[in-house]
Amino acid sequence: MISDAYEELRKKYKHLPAFEEMDHDFEISTLESEKFLLRAVKKRMAERLDDISSTLGDIIHPSSESIALMYEWRFFDPKEKKGIVALFRRVQYLLRAFCEADLIQDDENDSRLIAEAHKAWKEVRKECLPLAKRIKEAWTRETEYKEDLGYLG
Repeated sequence: MISDAYEELRKKYKHLPAFEEMDHDFEISTLESEKFLLRAVKKRMAERLDDISSTLGDIIHPSSESIALMYEWRFFDPKEKKGIVALFRRVQYLLRAFCEADLIQDDENDSRLIAEAHKAWKEVRKECLPLAKRIKEAWTRETEYKEDLGYLG
């Protein structure tokens, strides 16, 4: 079982978060193989962080080809966007640390990164929740939409 294999690793690497917390936050009990478990946990964490990174990136710099992103972007002022950039930088740091760890391929390093990323995840999640609510609520409000179409040929 994944939980047993994780607990064995946790005995070896005392700084690893509890299985229950990791499972709650990253659903690691659904991993299919115990082989290279720490690598699989890192990958699961990176997937979750990548989703957050994408959302934050869309708020900071929405694609002009996406009407939905351009609409949502209007509900954040420059000061809020500055805070979102700081949050984005923290998430990107973790994603790049996961990339580096994939190249290092060392369980001790992986276990430390998992512990660091789990701690950061709690903070990131807490900061992202109001943003997610704000984006959702933007769709219940009207905004003045102006677009200069320019020359259309």
